[in-house]
Amino acid sequence: MPAPDHDPITDPNKTAMTTINAQTAACPLCEAAVPVPADVMQGEVLACDDCGAELEVETLEPLALAEAPEVAEDWGE
Repeated sequence: MPAPDHDPITDPNKTAMTTINAQTAACPLCEAAVPVPADVMQGEVLACDDCGAELEVETLEPLALAEAPEVAEDWGE
C-alpha cells in the first residue's frame, strides 16, 4: 500500500478536522491523544482531557474528529 501524499497530523495545511486511528484521536485544537471507544457513533461528542474541548465525531469512514459546534439556547422560540 503506497504512503499517503500528506500526513493530516503533521501537515501545516491541515484543516480543523483530524483523522484518527481506532483507539485514539489527535485533538484538532491541541493535538493531544483523545481516547475513542470502539463503538463510537457519528455525531457523538467526546472530550479532550488536555484542553477540555468538546469534539464531535464527524465521520466514521474515515474516522475523523472536529471541534463540536456551540449549542445556542432555544428560549422556546
